[in-house]
Amino acid sequence: MLFAEKVPSPTIQPTPISSHVIPSYLPSGNQLGLVSVGFSGGQRKPGVEVATDFLVKAGLLDDLRETLGYTLQYDNTIHTYADDLPKEDPPQLNLRNPLSVSVATKKLSSQVYSHAKEGRLTLTLGGDHSIAIGSISGAARAIRERLNRSLNVIWDLMHAGSAIEAKRLVYIGLRIGRCVELALEHLAGLDRPDIKGVKDSKGLGPTYLSFDVDALDPMWAPSTGTPVRGGLTLREGDFICECVHATGALVGMDLMEVNPIAPGYTAESPGAEATIRAGCSLIRCALGESLL
Repeated sequence: MLFAEKVPSPTIQPTPISSHVIPSYLPSGNQLGLVSVGFSGGQRKPGVEVATDFLVKAGLLDDLRETLGYTLQYDNTIHTYADDLPKEDPPQLNLRNPLSVSVATKKLSSQVYSHAKEGRLTLTLGGDHSIAIGSISGAARAIRERLNRSLNVIWDLMHAGSAIEAKRLVYIGLRIGRCVELALEHLAGLDRPDIKGVKDSKGLGPTYLSFDVDALDPMWAPSTGTPVRGGLTLREGDFICECVHATGALVGMDLMEVNPIAPGYTAESPGAEATIRAGCSLIRCALGESLL
C-alpha cells in the first residue's frame, strides 16, 4: 500500500489537560451516551466494522471516564444490525447496499435519539460514514423536541448528508488553515472573523461534529478507507475538535472510518496503531482534552 510505511515516529507530546466548558444545551452535564456500530455496508472495503473494538482496547473508554470525568451510558455492544439486514440488496444508481444502509441508519437513529432526548452528549463510533445519516437524524430529532431548535452539523468531508438545512451544514476537510474558524463563524452568524468571537458568542446553536478520520493526512491516519495526501495534520484535527468543544455548543459526535485491517495493514501494524491513536485523540479533544 502506498502509505503503509509513511507513519510518523513517536514524538513527545504536550501533557494534555481537561478543559471542560459548561455545555449550553446538555442538562445532563457529564452524561455521555455511547453507541458502537460495526457496519461497513455503505462502502466497499471491509474492516471498519471492527474499529470500535480496537478503539476500546486502546483505552478510549477509560480515558473518557477517568481523565475527562464522563459517566458513560453504554450497552457494551457493537451493533451490526445483521439480523435485520435484507438478504438481497442490489445497488441503486451509485448507492451501495441502499436497503441495508437504510435499515442500519434507522436503527442507529433510534439509539442516538434515546440518549439525546435525555439531554446527554452522544458519541457514535463507526463503522463507515454512511451511518452518520442515522446518528445525526437521531440527534436532530431530539434537539427539535427538547429545545425546539434546529441542529447545526460540522462534517469533515463531502460525504452524503442527512436531512439538515443547508445553511446549518458546513464541511471541514478543506486544505485551508482557517476553515474551522470560518465554519463556526458561519454557524454562529458572526460578522467578526476571529475564533475568540465564536467561543464567546451565544449565537452558536446546538452543534453536531461528524468526523471521518480520512480527513487526516495519511502521514497521521493511513489505515482508513480513503487515504489521500494533503489532508489535515493530527494537530489540526485535534484543534478543530478543541474549538468545537470550546463553544459549549457540542451535543454529539461521530468518529468514523478507522480501519485497522485496511488493505496493506494488520491491526498490529504501525499504520493501524497510528490511526487508532489518532481516532482516540480526536474524540478526547472534542470531549474536553486540550493540548493548547
